[in-house]
Amino acid sequence: MGKKPFFPYQLRLKIMKKNLKYIHLVLFYLIFYTFTSAQLNAEEAKINNFIINKKDTSLLLSFSTENAVSQEISELIKSGTPISFSFDIEIEKKRSFYLPDKTVFKKAITHKLKYSSLTKTFFIVKPYISDEPYVINSQNRAQSEMTSITDYKIKLPENSEGLYTVSVRARLQEVTLPFYMHKIFFFLSAWDFKTDWIKQDIEL
Repeated sequence: MGKKPFFPYQLRLKIMKKNLKYIHLVLFYLIFYTFTSAQLNAEEAKINNFIINKKDTSLLLSFSTENAVSQEISELIKSGTPISFSFDIEIEKKRSFYLPDKTVFKKAITHKLKYSSLTKTFFIVKPYISDEPYVINSQNRAQSEMTSITDYKIKLPENSEGLYTVSVRARLQEVTLPFYMHKIFFFLSAWDFKTDWIKQDIEL
């Protein structure tokens, strides 16, 4: 019988690392092509249905985000990947022409969404409503809830008469990927976006 070929441990390890490197490279290009192509073809996300209501010395803000959830993000949600979706809100008080406008309110609000394959339900947290998650059965409704705000209350100080500009924007804050995918997606931002600011003036 012939002798079996002998491969030192270091040589086998080197071959495995080299093969793994090529596999990661191929996966990266495939995924990069898929996501960037989808991003180029997708419609731009934007703030929609921006409504401001006055109630005493408070403002109630409502708005939604159009084209915020691509097919790829939807699939990530269904895979159980946690998604954080944030909204930036700023309010400036208009002053006379020789004085700059004064920022009187600035806040970032983050909604968190996660799907449970065990219960087949979606858990969403809206911190201005409750720190506890509430359950939604429909993915479409869960995504709609994640990307919209309804009657968010902002209380202004007493004697706040004047002209104000309210600005809002939305952004996909973070996607927590499985550990083994971190290297592949380290500089891939196909799902990262910020909408343009949308502004509306209101007189108090």
